[in-house]
Amino acid sequence: MNYGRKQTKRKIKAVNSKSQKYFNKVGISFFKACFVFILFAIVTGVGAGIGAYRGILDSAPELNPESVAPSGFITTIYDSKGNPVETLVAPAPTASRPPTTSSPRI
Repeated sequence: MNYGRKQTKRKIKAVNSKSQKYFNKVGISFFKACFVFILFAIVTGVGAGIGAYRGILDSAPELNPESVAPSGFITTIYDSKGNPVETLVAPAPTASRPPTTSSPRI
């Protein structure tokens, strides 16, 4: 680093330079504006996402047990090779068996 008289005067002049101060001020203002814009975009995006989510939930139809319950029972009979042989269909009111959950074969 040069501590000579000319170099010291150049540094003092550069520190007090109006053009250098102007460019620093413009640069800082630009980065502040970019930061505010990015922050605004994030807040707007999150708000739009929450609004879309709420809109989808509000427009979805109500679910009740009658709309998702099966209207009848189907039984498929298979042969020893695993091919379907016959399918038996019984409507729900005349079915003489209680509904069960399927369990994996062991």
